[in-house]
Amino acid sequence: MGWVDMRRLRVGTLLGLVLALALGLGLVARSFGRVAGGGPPATDCYIELDGVDSTTNRVECTDCDPGCDRDGVTQPNGSCTFRVAACLNQPGIAACTPTALKKAKVSPKKLGIEVPSDLSGGSVCGAFTDVVVKAKKKRKLRLFAKAAGKPAKKDVDTIVLLCKPQQGACPTTTTTTTQPRISTTTLVSATTTTKPPTTTTKPSTTTTGPSTTSTISLATTTTVGGTTTTGAATTSTGTATTTTPTTTTITTTT
Repeated sequence: MGWVDMRRLRVGTLLGLVLALALGLGLVARSFGRVAGGGPPATDCYIELDGVDSTTNRVECTDCDPGCDRDGVTQPNGSCTFRVAACLNQPGIAACTPTALKKAKVSPKKLGIEVPSDLSGGSVCGAFTDVVVKAKKKRKLRLFAKAAGKPAKKDVDTIVLLCKPQQGACPTTTTTTTQPRISTTTLVSATTTTKPPTTTTKPSTTTTGPSTTSTISLATTTTVGGTTTTGAATTSTGTATTTTPTTTTITTTT
């Protein structure tokens, strides 16, 4: 075995020890499995109890242990809640071959643990049901399944649910730390565009009209009966007219 293989072996051993220690301290929540019941291996897969974990037909749980007590209470309350379901024809038992069933049930019936309606031989499970057991007490469940073919093989299991009182503080599960979100704000500077003022100048225009002299009539002499009257000439002089438009300046600023 080379140096690299020895190093990998040491790392794997260390990780295994850390995981075992975490499970022992209750730092990691244990997963839920199935209990076949311990009947004859050739038929033991016909019906099983899902949601609990044990290598025998005796399932023990301690009050407020999150690994098995499913009531969600973090303080001892004098009971254990087992959340279980009936499953048919599950894989995992090498000697047992799933088969069509004629009948399957779980008793006592008052617990309400329903078996699946599909008995055709597929791997199916019923709905989960809570079974409450008081501390220092136990509850017996009887699982029964009968094959549809000949010979009519049976799977009969008795599973015991036992609740133990909590002697100390309730164990805790794994704590997940969530990193806070970091908000990023991008500031866009305001852009101001200033157009230079525009000046429009119209040229000054001067119009000068010529002087106008109008003579209405010449001097006249009228003689009536020896009397002579002389009228003076009338002269009308119009002054020159000058029109000067002012200069207009328009300034526009944007």
